[in-house]
This record gives sequence, structure tokens and C-alpha cells, in this order.
Amino acid sequence: MAINAQSTQEEKNTHYREILKAYVDSIAKEDVDAICALFSKDAEVEDPLGGPRGVLKGPEAIRLFYELAVARHVRLEITGPICGSRGDAAAMQVRIRLLGQELDCISVARFTEQGLMRRYTAHHGPGDYHGDGDPSKAHLQNPELAALEARLKVVAAQHA
Repeated sequence: MAINAQSTQEEKNTHYREILKAYVDSIAKEDVDAICALFSKDAEVEDPLGGPRGVLKGPEAIRLFYELAVARHVRLEITGPICGSRGDAAAMQVRIRLLGQELDCISVARFTEQGLMRRYTAHHGPGDYHGDGDPSKAHLQNPELAALEARLKVVAAQHA
């Protein structure tokens, strides 16, 4: 379902829910192209909100972020309803699984008038992890994943 300026809020919320489900499905399929297609050209991703990477801006940084997520075999499970809004946002509660660990997260997406994600934030931090430690650091022990992370930091700094 495509949306536009004339779409009702109910139609927009339905579309937002479909986009967030497609996002979770695309991550499960490890399809970076499909994930990136859900974002606008001027999109921003902050995962986690307030985290050390800061706000990732633009297609190159977002692609690298999701290449890293795919390399880490991240999986998301929607664990509650996807809630719309009276504006341009929707939120979902997810359980994230990566590198043998799990964490609880609330993800919030803001959308363009055309229905693409323009800002995606993942809200999680200490106390939300299940298992040993913070899974966001575990990948740095793998040289290939650490190299992807280093590349992402360079690109993110260029677009900051």
C-alpha cells in the first residue's frame, strides 16, 4: 500500500506497520538491499539511541550498519503490537538476538510523506540485555566484524 499527503492517518499507520514488519523480515533474510530500500535517501539511524556510533546519516552509513547487522546474524522478533501514531511515527517492541545473546528493545520509526523511514531509533541499554554482558561489543573480537565496524566509524564521521 502506497501512501501520500491525502492518505488518512489510519492508512498511514497501516502502511507504517507493514514497513516495520518488512524491516524485521528483511533482517531475517539478511537482505541488505531490501532493508535499505525501506529508508529515504536522507534517512538517519541511531542504534542504540545515545550509543557510541551516534546518528548514522545517509545511504552509505546506513548500508554499512546493516551489512554489519547481517554479518552478526542479527534477528528481531516482534514481541508486542506495532503502534501507530497521530503523526508520522510508529513503534514496536522487539527481542533482538545476536551473537548468542538477547536484548529487549523499543524501536521507533519516523516516516516520509511517501512512507519510507526517515529516522529509525532503537531504545535499549544496560539492564535490557539477557545473558553475559553487552552484545554490542562482542563482535569486536572477530577481525572481519571489527573491520566492518571501523569502516562504519569512518563513514559515519564523514557524514556527521
